Amino acid sequence: AFGALAAACALPTRRRAWVGYVAAMLALAYCDLLAVPILLPAQALLVLRRRRAVVRPWLLSLGALGVGCVPLLVLSVISRSRRNPLYWLPKTSKGLVKTAIEEFAGGQSPGTSIGLLTLLLGVLLLGGAVWRLRASGRDRTGPGATLLLTACWGVLPVFLLLAISIVKPVFWPRYAIPALPGLCLMAGLCVDELSLGGRALTLAGAGLLAALVVAGGVADVRQRSALEEDWPPIASWLRTARTPGEPTILDTAIVLPSLGYYDPAFSAPGGDLVVQEWGDRPVPAGVVGFRDPTGYGSSLVGPPSAATFARMAAVKGSVWMIVSEVDSSLQVDPRTGEAAQWARRHCRVQARQSVGVWAMHATGCTTG
Repeated sequence: AFGALAAACALPTRRRAWVGYVAAMLALAYCDLLAVPILLPAQALLVLRRRRAVVRPWLLSLGALGVGCVPLLVLSVISRSRRNPLYWLPKTSKGLVKTAIEEFAGGQSPGTSIGLLTLLLGVLLLGGAVWRLRASGRDRTGPGATLLLTACWGVLPVFLLLAISIVKPVFWPRYAIPALPGLCLMAGLCVDELSLGGRALTLAGAGLLAALVVAGGVADVRQRSALEEDWPPIASWLRTARTPGEPTILDTAIVLPSLGYYDPAFSAPGGDLVVQEWGDRPVPAGVVGFRDPTGYGSSLVGPPSAATFARMAAVKGSVWMIVSEVDSSLQVDPRTGEAAQWARRHCRVQARQSVGVWAMHATGCTTG
């Protein structure tokens, strides 16, 4: 998108160049809904640095981009009205800012040390480049403006989204991934600027960049070893012990596709995964899904009650309950809730747990 815009700015009277820019931006928009607003601040700076003749075709191109995004916006409104995929996003808080810094700095690696280290290295690199620019006294419309452009690409959008989320949550760090190339370019420009200040600054810039790369590699290795949910052991137990159609409670219902991936009994005919919230495929026999009070879709609000568990147990005298992705701040943990307590009083209970997943099989239930 930036390459297409640069070509269009160089050839402002060539329609094909601007058409290419609009096509590139449309492709980005349909890949990531936030890509356009994330890139526009840096693109605006790039345009305004050129002669005035570029501004008018750029604004016309943005108008064409807006028209091309109308179907995307309509589909987004429909999606939000039916199942609100952003329901879980939090408002801006200290925790969200910390998460953003950690994710952009050290990724999803355990702990915060790598994230804080990469943040410190980045600040030192940027500070050194800015100091070098000020000390050199060179024309800041050149390298200084280019460095500012990368900041408008890699830094400014994240702060803008965080500011908007104070009122209306729209931000989660990984949603802003189109800003990451801007951060990488900023780091490269900082090293390039320091390389003009002599051998000592060249070595300092190269060392800081190398440390950033090493820290990122370490974070990536640690990230790959992290496991949020381990479904195979639970799915294996279900495949061997669950009879077809045996009553099964899912809390929350959004884990149905994950379970169906490992156990065909929880997928649609032909192996397609079932998303209960979409309502386009029937839920597997015996399955009842629950959700937290703020969750989207038509699932029942959980956690499951003792009465619900008893009613399901009356069908075949046994019930499965599978728990994952529960927000304990929004509802009682189903593993210790009234349904599980009722099962332990009236049934023989087996429970197994893997990383992020808990399953209970209640058999021989007496409902009297």
